[in-house]
Amino acid sequence: MAKYIEMPKLSDTMTEGVLLKWRKKEGDKVEAGDVIADVETDKATMEIEAFDDGILHKFFVAEGARVPIGEKVALLLEKGEAPPKDGEAPATESKKSAAAKADTIAPTPDAAPAKQAASKTAASPEGGRVKASPLAKKVAAAKGVALCGLAGTGPGGRIVAKDVEGAPAGGPAAKSAAPAPVASTPAGEGDQRIALSGMRRVIAERLLTSKTTIPHFYLNIEVDAGPLMKFRADANVASEAAGASKLTVNDFILKAVVTAAAKVPAVNASFAGDAIIQYGSINLAVAVAVDDGLVTPVIRD
Repeated sequence: MAKYIEMPKLSDTMTEGVLLKWRKKEGDKVEAGDVIADVETDKATMEIEAFDDGILHKFFVAEGARVPIGEKVALLLEKGEAPPKDGEAPATESKKSAAAKADTIAPTPDAAPAKQAASKTAASPEGGRVKASPLAKKVAAAKGVALCGLAGTGPGGRIVAKDVEGAPAGGPAAKSAAPAPVASTPAGEGDQRIALSGMRRVIAERLLTSKTTIPHFYLNIEVDAGPLMKFRADANVASEAAGASKLTVNDFILKAVVTAAAKVPAVNASFAGDAIIQYGSINLAVAVAVDDGLVTPVIRD
C-alpha cells in the first residue's frame, strides 16, 4: 500500500525541520528502521527512519529545504505498486509512528525546571498520581495545563503529548513567554547575510526571551582562588597517577554552584504565575560549545 512519509515531530518544541541530507535515493529499497534522511531540528541534527518496508518512489523536498511538521517529504510504495493517481490520498506512513516516537523523547536541558513543575501538577486532587509520559508533563508545564483534569488516550489511560496540546490552560505550571519580534536589519553594500541554522536561531530566540522576560540583577565579589588552584594541582597529580581525567577550573565552579543551591534553596526555584516553585532536587545545566552553536546537557540530582 502506498504511503506518504511526513516530516515527523522530533522534539516537543519543533515546528519545522531542515532536511539536511537524503540518506537514500529515489528508487532505493528500504526496510523498517532504515535511516532515510538527516533533519536539523531546533535542538539538534536527528535522523528520519522508515517505519515500513518499501521502495522510495519520489522525494517531495530538496536538501536544505525547511519543512513544517506534517508536510509530505517522500512517497513509499510496495514492490511493483503503481503510484497513486492525482486526488487519491494514500496512508500517512510516519504520522502515528512519529507521534509515538516524539512522546518518548528525553526532556531537553532547558526544560529541567519545567519538567519538575509538571511532575508536581501530575498529582491528582485526591493525592494519587496521574499517569503521564515525560513529554506530556513537559508540554503541560509549558502550556500551563493541569494534568489531573485530562483523560489519557495512551496505553492504560496514560496521558500523552497529544492529550495536552489541545487542552485549555490551567493549574500552576508556568507558561512560556513568546520571544519579542526582532526588526530585520537590511544588508548594505559589501555586507554578507548569513542564514541562521535551526540551532542558532533557537539559541537567539531563547536568549532574547530570557533577557526580556526575566528580571536580571548581578552580584559581584572577589575570591582568592589561590587555594583552589593548589588543591586542583594536587588533585590532578593523583588523578594522573590513577589514569583518571584531569579536573578543570570549571569543575570546581560547577561544584560551588551546586553547593550554594543546596545551602540556599530559595535560589533553586522558579516563578509559576501565582506561586514560586522551589525544587526538591538540583539539576545543573552546563553550556558546551559545538560547531555553529551550543548544547546544554543537564547533570541531574
